[in-house]
Formats: sequence, C-alpha cells, structure tokens
Amino acid sequence: MVVEADRPPKTVNIHITYPNSCSLKYDELGLKLRDMLSASGIEPREPEEVATADAAPTVAPATVE
Repeated sequence: MVVEADRPPKTVNIHITYPNSCSLKYDELGLKLRDMLSASGIEPREPEEVATADAAPTVAPATVE
C-alpha cells in the first residue's frame, strides 16, 4: 500500500474471518482498505440462516487483482 509518494510502500496484514469480520482499524488507512474490499465484492453482510445438515454452505471465491 503506497501511503506517501516519497516513502516505500507499507505492508498491511489483515485477517478476514467468518462471517463478516476483519482486523482492520478504523483509521484513515483502514477505512481506505475497507472501501477497497467492498469495491472488490468482499463486504460485511448479515449472517445467513444456520445451515442444516442437508444443505451445503455456499462460499464464493474472492478475486484479488
């Protein structure tokens, strides 16, 4: 992540967990990264109904460019 043009890129490690949580802070950088995740289709959602033993959970793969 390039934060300042005259400095080297910054590495930001995040953890995304089920059902809709991540370890990003709510600071300027974290909010920008949250927007990027949302624009990529990775966004917080309400948890779905509890799956029964007969129904397989549906999980969409994430695309990273």
